[in-house]
Amino acid sequence: MVPRPRWSSAVGLLVVLATSLSLSGCLAFQLPSSSSPPPVPAVGDRRSRQTLTFPDARTGITVHLVGSMHYNPYSIAKASSIVRSYGEAGSLGSVVVEQCPARWEKVTELHPRGTVLRAVLDNEMQAAAEAGEAFGTDVVLGDETIDTVDARVKEAFVETAKDLANPLGGGWAAIASDIRTAYSEAIDPAMGDKDGVYLSALDLLDPKLLLASPLSFLRYPLAIVIKAPLLGAALISLLTFLTINGPAELAAEAGGLADMSLVDILVEMVEGAAAFTLETVILARIFLTVLLVERNEVLARNIRAECIRLADEGKGLFGRKSNTDKVCVAVLGMAHCNGVKSLLMDEK
Repeated sequence: MVPRPRWSSAVGLLVVLATSLSLSGCLAFQLPSSSSPPPVPAVGDRRSRQTLTFPDARTGITVHLVGSMHYNPYSIAKASSIVRSYGEAGSLGSVVVEQCPARWEKVTELHPRGTVLRAVLDNEMQAAAEAGEAFGTDVVLGDETIDTVDARVKEAFVETAKDLANPLGGGWAAIASDIRTAYSEAIDPAMGDKDGVYLSALDLLDPKLLLASPLSFLRYPLAIVIKAPLLGAALISLLTFLTINGPAELAAEAGGLADMSLVDILVEMVEGAAAFTLETVILARIFLTVLLVERNEVLARNIRAECIRLADEGKGLFGRKSNTDKVCVAVLGMAHCNGVKSLLMDEK
């Protein structure tokens, strides 16, 4: 009998766990569909965690950013509820989601509404889009194309490797500058902003969000396995290997410490710290610059395009505004919200 690879068993376990938790998550966080929708928050209202509501600086159109933890039942319920609230109030103008055409096509083909796989991989993007479509509002795909992102990640990796190898020629300074600038623009742009209202650690530490977070952690790798089998198989194999061999290796190293000199122990510690620092620098630069800052610019540009469309459609005779109550709702990962808001607060 030919043994099955270990990662296939891990995938099966992920499917079972994700299905079970999906059912319980849907029951726990599904909002009742009544005739009294949740109240539409006012501009600047921070009573609703993980959201930012503000006027676009160029058009004055209200933008409501809904930050989410991907695949989290609480985020799913919140996103669809906010869209539905604006729809029932007659003020839903646009629904923008953090997706590109290629990714969206794959998502909607693999797990459309009503399928078993959709129950397993339910997500806030499809939920918000479907809520908007119920009121005649088509979804707008606001993210950078996946091919462009992949190419930029490779370029950033090569550039970072070259800079690391050139400490005296300004390479290290360039890395530090990029990380510092990207952090201030994407994560903590409150300094110097007009209103200073942004998401904080309190939004991430929302008990209801954290309660449902285990399902997010299960759905994410499962989604990778289903959408990109080769990459997913490699990921699951690596995780399985580390899970099985990690504790044994650590125990062996711990047992061998007694036979090592103090110098050898210090060398091991320095080497480990150096490797960790190197990995952190590479990942931080790529994550902050390519996956956040550059994509934030694309997301903000597409959200503003929708605001301009809504403003133009709202102009009555002689250019007088007659439809300024329309709102542009954008459902994004929480990490994007602060940077996108900062860009939209600038008229440029």
